This record gives sequence, C-alpha cells and structure tokens, in this order.
Amino acid sequence: MSNKEYKSKLDLKELNKFVFEEAEHFRNLQILGYKIVCPYFINRPAEYFIDLMRISGIDEKTIFRFYEDYKNNKIPYGWFQGKGTSIEIENAIEHFISSNRPESPNKVTPDGIRELMSLRGIGVDCSGFVFNILRDGFKKMGCFEEFLNGLKWNDENKKNVSQANVKLFIRSSTVVRDFNIQPLDLIVMEGHIAIVLKRNDGALGLYQSTPWTSPNGISVSDLSVANEEVNFSFVPNMGVSWNEKYQRGEIEFRRLKIFQ
Repeated sequence: MSNKEYKSKLDLKELNKFVFEEAEHFRNLQILGYKIVCPYFINRPAEYFIDLMRISGIDEKTIFRFYEDYKNNKIPYGWFQGKGTSIEIENAIEHFISSNRPESPNKVTPDGIRELMSLRGIGVDCSGFVFNILRDGFKKMGCFEEFLNGLKWNDENKKNVSQANVKLFIRSSTVVRDFNIQPLDLIVMEGHIAIVLKRNDGALGLYQSTPWTSPNGISVSDLSVANEEVNFSFVPNMGVSWNEKYQRGEIEFRRLKIFQ
C-alpha cells in the first residue's frame, strides 16, 4: 500500500473505535462466564530467577534451556511474558483452570480466577497492552503492515510484541502540546506508557495496564483538557498523583508519527 493510499484509508475515528473495543476486551476478559479485569504482569521474575540460578552455580547451558522453555510457554508460569493478547490470556487461564480442576472447572469464583492469574503470572504489562490494542485496531483497518513498519524497531528483523517497550513508542512518536491532545495519543513517563481513547460517551479516557491500582491491571480513568490545562482523575495507590507528576513535567503527551 502506498503512503497516499494508507493516508486515505486511515480513518482515526474508526481506528479509535476498534482500539477502544480491544481495550475494553482486556478490561472484561471472558473466562468461564465471568468478566475479569486483566491483571498487570511484567517479565521480571524470570530475570530474578536466572540471577538466582547463576548465584547458585547452575551452568549456562541449563539456564539457556530453562529460558527457552519459559519463552515458549513450556513452564506453567508467565505465559506470553506480559505481552499476550486478550484472547491468548483468556485461553491460557482456562487451560490452567481445567488442568488444576479437570473434574469441576466451573466451580471457581472471579476472585479465584484473579488469584490464579497472579500465581501463574498471567497478565499484560503497560507496553504490551498499548501495542496489542493498537495492533488489533490497525489489523481491522487493513493497515497492519503499515503499523509495524511505522514503528522504529531496534532490530528491523524482529518486529513483534516481544520487542515492544516504552522506548519503542518514544522513538516512534513526537511530543504534542497538551491542548492538542486527541484520541490515540500516548501518555509517557519514566518506564510507563498509557493511551488516550475516546469512549462511547464521547469523553476522553486514560487506558493503561498498571501495578498502581488495587487490584492491579487494566485501569480506565477520566482525562480532561480545559483552558489549556490537563486534569487526571487517576490517583495511584502509591506515590504522588498524576496531576502532581504533570505539574512537575514528568508526564509527556506523544503522538505516533504514523498519524502525522
């Protein structure tokens, strides 16, 4: 598809609709008839475990074999390493439930499902969430390759979600002024990313996968812009408010270059 064809095909309003629907899917995972908020999970435990293996004197060949099995979901923990799609996560937790209780898989509760997801390391991190909902939207628009090619990858031969992180989105975007915020813009701070989406009620919402809520995971909060001032309704359960971070200059609004 030529750049001209891509620009003419890309309808941001329609794209926001698809991205919003997938974000809501993460917020309402369908597991055994229950709606479950996808938990937050970041791929740190494997790194810690590998460090412990080295400290314990385990040889590098064994460590390499362990990590390959981990990456390929052969170990019953951390499947998809915080980068799974909503459907992959739904299927994974239903697999674990049926494996643990094959005789009565339906005798579970929503709290039990969330607990099992935490114990098994099943969830999504902030960049995995943003990447997956954007990827889903671009796929439905018929612009998947344009999305991948529009990002500034570290390795052009590895254009996939496993390589998606906050730095990828920073390289692939430019800063926008606060009063020019629009749906599909990104919100970036040190080590974290969120996305602005237009909700069904017409208001802007801040969508993120975060460890700073209780329970953790997919969070939606209000975001308003009036008289060139931004107001975040999101208040983390630790640390300072996002309004305070914004006033300190610790939060940036960014727009992907593929929208420009």
